[in-house]
Formats: sequence, structure tokens, C-alpha cells
Amino acid sequence: KAGRGKSSLEWTTQLDKEGEYEIMVFMPKGVLSKREKGQQQKYIIHQGKEEKIIYLDDPTWKYGWISLGNFYFPQGECKIILSDEGDKEQVIIGDAVKWAYKKSLFPQTKNK
Repeated sequence: KAGRGKSSLEWTTQLDKEGEYEIMVFMPKGVLSKREKGQQQKYIIHQGKEEKIIYLDDPTWKYGWISLGNFYFPQGECKIILSDEGDKEQVIIGDAVKWAYKKSLFPQTKNK
């Protein structure tokens, strides 16, 4: 049944370098109806051995690339999960996820 967290969408990537990344999800225009108004989309962001949960509130009025925020990721495999956990009639919509590299968290040292 919907809303129990038993169904999900998952995006996985291999990051070439550690650092801060902005995570963005793509919401196509016109895919959610008034029936879904007020529902949250639950994203689980896996950052190596850690995870964070982000809720996108009432996505019915938003479309295009939507930022979930900036997060630290180690080099290697990372993934984002969109869960159906929520209302009894929960609907999840997933299209694409973008990891946009922002900066290293460790300053580069210059050799003299």
C-alpha cells in the first residue's frame, strides 16, 4: 500500500571527488493534480555512510529543477531515494536528479 515506505525510486552515481554538492530534483510541469495537494515528497540522501532526510513540501506548484540543498559527499558511490512513505494516498513523482559540484571542503595548499 502507498504511504508505508515500501515503494521508492532510486538514483545512484559515482562522484569523482569529495566535496559540497547541490542536489536538485526535476519536477515535470503538470504531472501532479489537486488530489496530491498538500503531500510531501520524502527524499533520503545517502552521503557515504551517513544519510539525511529531506521533505519537499507540497510540490504541486513547483516545476523544473528544485534544490534540496547543499550536502557533503565523499568520493565514490552516492544515492538519492524518493520514498512513498507518507499519506495513505501518497503519490511519488520522479524524473531526474542532479549533483552539482560546489566546492572542496579542504583548501588546496600551494607548494613553494
